[in-house]
Amino acid sequence: DAWQPVAIPEVPRIEHAAALLPDGRVLICGGRSTEDLAELEGTDTREVPVLKSTEIFDPATASWTDGPDMTTARRKFTLLTLQDGSLLAVGGKALTLAGAKKRLKSAERFDPKQQAWSKAGSTESAESDLVVLSDGRVLGHDGHIYDPATNAWDNVEPGFRGGGPLTLLSDGRVACIGLRGDEVFDPSTEQWTPSGEARRLLQRGQHVHAVSDEQLFVVGGSTGRRK
Repeated sequence: DAWQPVAIPEVPRIEHAAALLPDGRVLICGGRSTEDLAELEGTDTREVPVLKSTEIFDPATASWTDGPDMTTARRKFTLLTLQDGSLLAVGGKALTLAGAKKRLKSAERFDPKQQAWSKAGSTESAESDLVVLSDGRVLGHDGHIYDPATNAWDNVEPGFRGGGPLTLLSDGRVACIGLRGDEVFDPSTEQWTPSGEARRLLQRGQHVHAVSDEQLFVVGGSTGRRK
């Protein structure tokens, strides 16, 4: 019941993503180097390169090893574990050749057995709020569903309350604790509907945990602008 120090990754990161692999190891990927950011100040930090490198932590040896590069450098993206144990990285931000920020619409998939990343299509708009459905597909709030079997995205009705954390309920529906209210997605009809009385405080960046299908526990967040 205590914290213990472990080896430091070769590249300390911020704005990256991490996921548990089927064999118990942990993959970290993308983001930006905190060492590079520390050397710059103010607006210059926008010029710090976005990473596509990865590292894998092995709890058995408490050590890090280099992993395979992603197909695309990305930061502030969503990383999901699919039902077959593979990982799906969606969206995020990158830099153009001119150094300007851009939102990514692409996705890619990591195969733990092959230890390789491959492209997984793209969406019509940049998705940031996603969840794995009970049938194994992936729902994005902006109106996209990814099917791992076909490695392709289909369009569905988009959510209408600003997006937010998506939580899978036991009956297969998805609750969205949104930026401008709450709603529920039904995969059988592919429709969003408003959900009950609005919360007193609408926030962004919050964490949501399902207590039951009738109760969700909402923690933290901010009423400010999402960056």
